[in-house]
Amino acid sequence: MPTHSWASADAKLIDRLGLEKIQGEVPQFEFSNSKSEVLNAGAFKSKILILHFWATWCESCKKELPQLSKLQETMAGAEFIPLADDSKESVRAYLENSHLSMPGNILTSKSDNKKFIAWGIPMTYFISANRNVFLRARGAKDWSQISTADLQELNQILK
Repeated sequence: MPTHSWASADAKLIDRLGLEKIQGEVPQFEFSNSKSEVLNAGAFKSKILILHFWATWCESCKKELPQLSKLQETMAGAEFIPLADDSKESVRAYLENSHLSMPGNILTSKSDNKKFIAWGIPMTYFISANRNVFLRARGAKDWSQISTADLQELNQILK
């Protein structure tokens, strides 16, 4: 698998955005969507992925959801995948009550899923289309404060 050549500008952008580069391969992940279909990374080949791990009891997670959904609109070709570490019923009720139009994806009990949230939630990952760039944002973040220019630059790194 080819690796991304990190230019000084890339490293500065990653630092400015409060992201960290993860070494190694992207762990496999699996989730159940609102139709009870089980999906994994293979279902999103050649797409930039924004994985956001959250739970209905996490206040900062809930604040980030609409921000990340908007962020996807700026990042052409990105797929926003919110993944709840919660029950299907809790997620469905929360999404209905909050009037958020987003998928109610639930993490499965697959052991690799826990590698993503080992540090807790909220946790957001940016994964390049060819899976050779893997970035993480630990904890809550105000995604609405990121400039369009920075998002477009991040998009270029992840293509």
